[in-house]
Amino acid sequence: MPIKEFEKSVFIPDAHIPHIAEDIFENLLAFLKDFQPDKIFILGDWMDFYNLSKFDQDPKLFGQLQRELNLGHFYLEQIRKVCPKADGVFLEGNHEDRLRRWLWKNPEIASLMDLNISALLGLEELRFHAIPYGDTFDYNGSLIVKHGDIVRMHSAYTAKAELEKHGVSGISGHTHRLGQFNKTDDSGQKLWQEAGCVCKMALPWSKNNNWQQGFVYAHMETKGNRFHIVSVPIIKGRFFAEGKYYR
Repeated sequence: MPIKEFEKSVFIPDAHIPHIAEDIFENLLAFLKDFQPDKIFILGDWMDFYNLSKFDQDPKLFGQLQRELNLGHFYLEQIRKVCPKADGVFLEGNHEDRLRRWLWKNPEIASLMDLNISALLGLEELRFHAIPYGDTFDYNGSLIVKHGDIVRMHSAYTAKAELEKHGVSGISGHTHRLGQFNKTDDSGQKLWQEAGCVCKMALPWSKNNNWQQGFVYAHMETKGNRFHIVSVPIIKGRFFAEGKYYR
């Protein structure tokens, strides 16, 4: 079987389960089924882990951790059902990292088996490879893929800061904004893409936000460094992609 010149990838940012936007997820599943990517990236903050937060919590939302984990597994399972052959990459975000921080503060139970993101979400069963928070994924030497650790005030400002930090092209989540920053210098043309979010626009810990719902897909050269990134804005749960209206 001949090797494909390009492979297709989808990058899904910041769902903050259980606060994922259901209408977006239904349309995203339809797109994934049509597009059939070779790789699917969960860009981090798939889970919200509100109950593990160091900040003050609404008592009405307490005691939901197992429900969140069940939902996180369920949504990944739906993705796997429509894309059974895709390689899965799960990048942990700062919200997944709340589990590690909580365990460090409660070391009495830290040695128990399966108290890690991969086991709690069943990532191995679902064939998603986990990338620890703070680490990056090197995509064919062409792109850095990461959750993100920089936040600037406006769309693409963070993309600029990430590109200046790493000096190479990349894709990240974290900011819940859509934006792309491009730069050309003596080493060539580079870009950084902020991927948006697929969570609701208002969360228990943040309201009236300057966020943009969306996601990213790409065509990546399998033996080279060329790529084409498509940023998909989602408005009221609907979006256009690959010539089709998902609604």
